[in-house]
Amino acid sequence: MSKHQIGEKDGAEPQAQKRAKLDLPTKDEQKQLQHTDLLMKSNLFKMEVEQLLIEVTGESKLQKTKVTQWTERVNELLRNGKSYSGLSTITEKNLKKAGLKHHKAIELVNTGDEKLRIDFQAPSSVEQIGSSVYGTSLSSMLNVDLAVTMPKDMFDHRDILNHVYFDKRKLYLLGLYNTLTKHNKEEDPLFSKISIATFKGDLRKPILVLEAPFTLKSCPNGFSIRLIPCVNDDTFQAVQLRANKNNVRPQGKKGEDESSLPATPHYNLSILEDMAVLKQHKFLLRTVGENAELKKALLLFKTWQSQRGFRFAADGFDGHNATLLLAYLHLTHRLPGGANVSAIAAFQTMLTFIAEGNLQCDLDFRSSALGAKRVQPNYHGSTGGVNTPKALASNGGAVILEDSSITIDSLVHSSILDDATMWDYKRPLLLTHPLVNVNDTKDQKREVRYNALWRVSASSVSMLTSEAQRSLFLLQTQSPTCFENLFMQRRSFFERHDHFYHFKVHAHTLPYLSNCNIHVPKEDAQKDVFMRAVSEAPQEQRQELRNMLQHTAAPLHFAASAVQLLSRALGDRSSAVHSYVRCVSAQSASTTNEEENEEISSVGYTAHQPIWVLSSTGVNATSNSTDVDFIVSIGVVLDREKMDRRVDRGPTNTSSIPDIAADPALFSHQHNAPADAAHDELIRFRALWGEKVQLRRFKDGAIVESVVWENNTTNTVIVEQVVKFVLGRHISALCGQTGELVRVVNNQVERHVQSAMYPHGSKVDNDVASRKAVEALDQLRSLLTSQLKKLPLGYENLMAVAPELRYTSLFAPTVHPLAQVASSKSSEGGISKALKQMLKQHAGQTLTLLASPLKVLVQIESSGKWPLEAEAIKKSKLALLLKTKAELKAQFEISSVIHEDGTLDVCYEGYVFRLQLVATPEIEAAQLGHAYSIDTTSRTVACATVVAPLHHLGVRALRSQYPSYTGAVRLLTAWAAQHYYSGHLCLEHIELIVAYEYLHPYTAQPPASPLAGFYRALLRLSQHNWDVTPLIVDLSAEGKELQNPAIQAEIVNKFNALRNNSTESTLDPQSRRLLNTPLYIVSSADRANHYYPSVSNKSPERVVLGMIVRSAEASAARLLAYMQKYDHLQLQSSEEETAALTEIMHDSTILSKCNLLLKCNKALLNKNVAEGPSFARLSVFANTPASEANIGALVVRESTCGVHPIQEGLVHQLNEKFGDLAVFFWNALSAREIGVLWRPTATATASFGVLSCLNRLVEEGAVSTMLNKPSVIAQMLDVGDGLIVGAEELV
Repeated sequence: MSKHQIGEKDGAEPQAQKRAKLDLPTKDEQKQLQHTDLLMKSNLFKMEVEQLLIEVTGESKLQKTKVTQWTERVNELLRNGKSYSGLSTITEKNLKKAGLKHHKAIELVNTGDEKLRIDFQAPSSVEQIGSSVYGTSLSSMLNVDLAVTMPKDMFDHRDILNHVYFDKRKLYLLGLYNTLTKHNKEEDPLFSKISIATFKGDLRKPILVLEAPFTLKSCPNGFSIRLIPCVNDDTFQAVQLRANKNNVRPQGKKGEDESSLPATPHYNLSILEDMAVLKQHKFLLRTVGENAELKKALLLFKTWQSQRGFRFAADGFDGHNATLLLAYLHLTHRLPGGANVSAIAAFQTMLTFIAEGNLQCDLDFRSSALGAKRVQPNYHGSTGGVNTPKALASNGGAVILEDSSITIDSLVHSSILDDATMWDYKRPLLLTHPLVNVNDTKDQKREVRYNALWRVSASSVSMLTSEAQRSLFLLQTQSPTCFENLFMQRRSFFERHDHFYHFKVHAHTLPYLSNCNIHVPKEDAQKDVFMRAVSEAPQEQRQELRNMLQHTAAPLHFAASAVQLLSRALGDRSSAVHSYVRCVSAQSASTTNEEENEEISSVGYTAHQPIWVLSSTGVNATSNSTDVDFIVSIGVVLDREKMDRRVDRGPTNTSSIPDIAADPALFSHQHNAPADAAHDELIRFRALWGEKVQLRRFKDGAIVESVVWENNTTNTVIVEQVVKFVLGRHISALCGQTGELVRVVNNQVERHVQSAMYPHGSKVDNDVASRKAVEALDQLRSLLTSQLKKLPLGYENLMAVAPELRYTSLFAPTVHPLAQVASSKSSEGGISKALKQMLKQHAGQTLTLLASPLKVLVQIESSGKWPLEAEAIKKSKLALLLKTKAELKAQFEISSVIHEDGTLDVCYEGYVFRLQLVATPEIEAAQLGHAYSIDTTSRTVACATVVAPLHHLGVRALRSQYPSYTGAVRLLTAWAAQHYYSGHLCLEHIELIVAYEYLHPYTAQPPASPLAGFYRALLRLSQHNWDVTPLIVDLSAEGKELQNPAIQAEIVNKFNALRNNSTESTLDPQSRRLLNTPLYIVSSADRANHYYPSVSNKSPERVVLGMIVRSAEASAARLLAYMQKYDHLQLQSSEEETAALTEIMHDSTILSKCNLLLKCNKALLNKNVAEGPSFARLSVFANTPASEANIGALVVRESTCGVHPIQEGLVHQLNEKFGDLAVFFWNALSAREIGVLWRPTATATASFGVLSCLNRLVEEGAVSTMLNKPSVIAQMLDVGDGLIVGAEELV
C-alpha cells in the first residue's frame, strides 16, 4: 500500500500537512514562542554581561608581576621599623618645615598647642584591604589600599576630645610622608608622584596616594597605592563614642556638664570608622572574597554605580557600602540560590532591595528577616518638635526619624566590641538608615553599635532608590536596550533634575563661620562678596553654624541643610530635592597653567581622589594657596502641575498665638518659644518664612497665615523666588541676604534663544499666541462644517497639521493686521472702517508683509460619485474650492485666495489658514495600500492625509500632558538651526526625539522643564546607535499601541531588513533606498505607512547625521559644564553668561568645513520679525491708501521656520538641481549665507562618457573628466536670480 494518498505525486507533502503550515499557531504554540523569545533575550543579556565582566574586572591586572612587586616593596618598607630611623617626636613645627602647615587637609585644629606631639613609631600592622583583596576592582580605577594601623600607645584615652585624635593622625601621616620621600631615590624610584587625598571627602582624615613609578599598557589610567591610617578597635573606649555623646567642648566650657552640650555624632562616627576598618575587612574577606559569583555581582553593581556618578560622591553609596550590603543579603539568605546564586541574580536582588526602600530600614545581620519595621524618612518636614529649624540646625540638617521605637541603639551599630568576633552575631555589623538620631533611651555598657552608612545622605539614598527602581524595571521587562541603559550609558546628577542652584563654601570664610567671635575685617568685607555675606549674617545664625562645624564637614552640612530647607519650602512644587558637592581650587581662576590647575584642583569632591599633589619639598609650587573651595549644587525635580503654585498656605491660626503679621517684632521671640504640640507647626511655618508671612483670607472663607509669590516677572520663575528667599534667610552667610550669591540655572537658555529670535525685545509668548490661533481654527471649523451652505459636498472635519497649531513652532503665529482687516464684516462697520482703525492704531510703525500660512487638512464628505482618476479628483477639488471661496465671501464676507496647487488661503481672525482638501478616495487608497506593495505616490498621499494629522494630534496630546515638552522642542529646533542643520534635521524628527525622552524617561519621571528636556534630547541624539537600533516613539492616546510585542517585532524586522538590504523584502530597490533612512524613527502615527518611517524623505544623509551627532555631543558637554559652573563674577556680568550660552546654542564651524559660501541678498534678511525683511515692509501712516494696505499686498509663503521662506525655497531649489554634486548648510534664523560642501563623488575624476559629462570639464589630451566648479557656481547664482549676491570659495 502506498504511503501517499490517491492522486498525490511522489515527493509531495500531504494536503493535511500543507494546511497545517498555513494555520494560525495554537495557544500552546504561542506560549512556546513567547518563552523562546524571552529565553533568547535572557541569553543575549547573559552573554553581554559575561563579556562586560571580562572587560571591567581588574583582578588580573593587579596580579601582574610589576604591580605585586611594587605593592610588596611599599608594604615591606612600611612594616620595617628600620625605615623610620631618624624620626622621633613630630610636632606642628615639622608640618611647617615640610611646607604643609597651611594645607586644609593636613592643617591642625589645635594650632599653637605645644603639648600636641607624637613619638613616631612603626605601624602596629600594615594590611592590604579593600577591593584589590576581594577581587572586585574595576579596571578603570586600579588601586591597592593599605591600612596602616597606628600604635595604640601613641594615643591617650582623652585624645578623642577636641580633634586631638585627628591632629595626631595628621602628624603620623607626616611621618609616613617623610619616610616615603626619603626612600624615593632617583635611580630607584619608589613612586612617581605622592599626593594628599581625603578619606571619603573628610578633610579631617587625609590619606596618602602613591602613583606607580612604571606604566603598563594594560593599565592606561595608571595604578596607585593608598595609605589609610587607622587604629585598633581597643584603642579608645567605644562607649565614649556613641552618637549621643559630646566630644567637642566649646572654648571656656571644659568643666561644663557633658549632658548639657549638643551631641557630636558625625565627629564620633568618624573616629569609630577608623576603629572598624580591620574588623570590617576580615568580615568581608570571609563573606564575599571567597565566592566568585558574589565578586561578579559586585563588579556589575560598581559598574552600575559608576555610570550614574554614585560611587565617588562624598555623601554617596560607595563600593565599600555596596560590599557590605551584598554581605548582608548573603548572610540573611535573601539571595536566590544561596551560595550558588548567579551574578545576575545577585545584582538584581541588590537593585530590588534598594528599590523597595530597604536602605531606610534597620538592617540586622542577626536576623533572616528585616530587623525593624519599614520607616519612611520625613523629607518635607513634619509636625514633630525634633524637625524644627532649631533642631535641624543642631543635627547638621539631618532628618530625625520620629518613631519612638527607633532609637540610637537600633540605628547605630558597630562590630568593634571587646573580644567579640565577626561571626558572633550577638555583636552584629549592621547596615542602617543613613540619618542619625540624637536621643539615646538605652544604656548598653558593653555594646556600641556603629552605623556603617553614616556618611550616606538622605539625598543620595533618594537618588539611589529612584535609579534602582528604573533599572529594575528595565531588567524585569527585558527591554532590548536593557544592557546598554544599565551598564554602558553614563547618567549624571544634572540629567536627573530640572533646575539647579549653586552656592560656594569658601575656604577663607570657614574660620569666621566656625568661630562666631571672630569679626570680619572691614577691608575684607568691602573687597570680597563672600566675606561681606559672612559679616552681614545674623549672629544667631553664625552661632548655630559654629556649633555644627565643630564636628561636621562644612560642605556636607550646608548641602544637607539646603536640601532640608528647600524640600520643606517648595513642598509639592517639587517631587525631590537633592544635593551634589564638588571641590575646586580657590586659585582656579587665577592659575595660568591650565594643565597644572586641572591636575591640582579640578578633581571633584570624591572619596579618595587627590586634592594636593606633593613633591619632596612639600606642595607643588604651582599653587600659591592651598585653600580648597566647595561648590554645593542643589538639583530640584519639579512637579509639572504644581511648580507654578503662587501661595504657600500655613496652618490655621489660633487666638492663643499672637498675630505675627500684625507685629513682626514677635519673630525674634518665636524662635525661643516653648515647644507646644498644638502650636509647633505654626511656629515652624513662621520660622521658615519670616517677615514674608502675611494674614490672608481665601475664597473658602479660611483666614490663615500664608506666603504669596509674584508671578508678574517673565524672567524669574516662582521656584527660583522661593529658593533664593529661603537660602538667603537661613544660610545668608554663604548665599547673601537676598540669595544674590546663589547661581540659578533654569530658564537662561530659553531667554537666550528668545533674545536671538527677537533682538529688539518684542518677545512673544508662544503658548498664548498658539492658543489664540487654535481657538480661531476651532471657530473656522464650526463655520465650515455646520454653517457654510450651498455646497455640493459638505466638509466633515478640519485637521490641523501646522506646527504653529501644535505649539512647537519656533516662532509663534501672530495676528496680521491686514489679514484682520480682510476678515472684518459689514455688520461691524465694513472693511473701510476696520482699515481706518488699523491705520490709526499702527500709525508710524513698520509692519511686515510676510505671512506664514497655517496649513489645515479639510476632509470632504464621503460620496459614491467621486471619480477614481487622480486628475479628475484634482479638478473636482478645485471646483469645490472655487465654490467655497465664493460662498465664504457671500455668506460671511471672509476673503480668501485660491491657488493652482489645490489650496485655499482663508483670512480669518487675523490669521491665514491654508486649506487643503482631502477626498474620500485618497484616504481609502492610503489606508488600503498593502505593506509590501507600497509605492512612492501612495506613500506620499498616506503621509500627507493620514500620518500627518495623527502625528499632529499625538504631539498636541503630549503637550497637554507635559507642558515643558514644546519648550524643549523649540530649544532643539533653535539649536539645529544655529548649527546650520536647517533642512537636515526636520521639525518632525525633533518632535519625536524629544517625545521619546518624555515618554521613555530614563529617570524616575519625565522632564518638567524645557532645559531638562533639551539636555536629555541632546544626549539621546548623540548616544543613540542609529545604525543598529530604530527609535520607536508611541504617541497613541494610552501609550500602549507600540508596546505590543508583535508590532515591535515587525518594526525591528523591517528595520533589520532595510539595514541589511535583505532580498527577502518584497519592496522594490527604490523603496528600500528611500525607506532605509539614517535617522530611523517610527511612531504610532506611522501605522498608516505600515510602520515605516513617514518622514524618511526629510532624513539627513548618513554623513550629515554623523555631523549632527558630533555637534550634539559637543553641545551636551558644553551645556553640562554650564549647568555645573559657579562663578560669582558671572552672577554680575551678563556678557560672560551670554558668551557661554552662545557657545552652546550657536556653532558656525561647519561653514569652515565647506568649500563654498553663497551670500544672500541683505534685502532678504529678517532681523526684526515684527517689521520683516526690507523687501516686504509696509510703513503705516494715517493716510496710507487702501490699495497699499490690503490683503493683496501680503507675501504668503510656507516655511518650516516662518521668518525666511525665500531663502528656504532657494535652498530647496539648489538641492533639487545640485543635490547630487553638493550638500547645503544654512541657518534658518539668520539666513545670511549658505555653505556648500562638494561631494567626494563629484570632485573625483571620472572616465569620459557622453551621458555623464554634465557639469564636467574634460582636460585637453586626457580621457578623464573633472567637476567644472566655475560653471556650477555660475548656475547656482543663476538659480538665485539676484537672491545670491556672491560666492566665496573657502580653502
